[in-house]
Amino acid sequence: MKLWPALAGSIALAVAAHLAVTASASTMTVAAPAGVVQTQATGLTVTNSVSDRFTVATTTPLEGQTTNFDGGAGAGADSGPAWTASSDWTNPSADYVIRNAGSGISIARFPWLTRQSRLSARITSYGTSVQAGVVLGSNAGGTQGLAAVLYYDGNYRFGLFTVSSGTATACSPALSLTGSGGRTVTLTFSPATGGTATGTISGGGGDSVTSTCSLSGVTGSYAGLYSNSATTTRYDNISATL
Repeated sequence: MKLWPALAGSIALAVAAHLAVTASASTMTVAAPAGVVQTQATGLTVTNSVSDRFTVATTTPLEGQTTNFDGGAGAGADSGPAWTASSDWTNPSADYVIRNAGSGISIARFPWLTRQSRLSARITSYGTSVQAGVVLGSNAGGTQGLAAVLYYDGNYRFGLFTVSSGTATACSPALSLTGSGGRTVTLTFSPATGGTATGTISGGGGDSVTSTCSLSGVTGSYAGLYSNSATTTRYDNISATL
């Protein structure tokens, strides 16, 4: 019988810890990168996500737009982190964004995670000038990160690239693709560890690639979209999840 008080105390502490984690998942703010304040307690699963809010009535810059944040209360219940992007990125009066001006690498980004997460986007309406994808581990200035990229070099291909100071370097084998239909690009990576990353692409041949280079320098707490030139390419259905 002497064991009961200790056991009751342990249960109370366990319940309190569970409620604290649950509350942080459902009510936490996103002033800091989403998910940073969460703990990875053994046996507890905490999930949240960010998705795009591209359904606007008029053409507007992507810069400053907020995302949808689901911290446990449902998608869209809270405003998520805001996009930072050059004026080249715009949201037309439809459910997608494009980069229709400028040249060179540009990363449109929002504060996100330093723990392992998954980022995906639907890429459509592209031609042979396409170099488009998603990025994890970007820094605040958008000058570095890890990108999963759909591109054309005489054939449509897909691969992972590290971005540093405006230069992209291959970081995986290249998958050969067929056709130019819409594709969903997904990247899974943990900037906190710099470990192996995986990129996947749907449709038209290919499947997934795994990083083959060191990612120890890709440690930023931003996620976003990658472009290497102004094109007709459309980005939609952006989703970042734990």
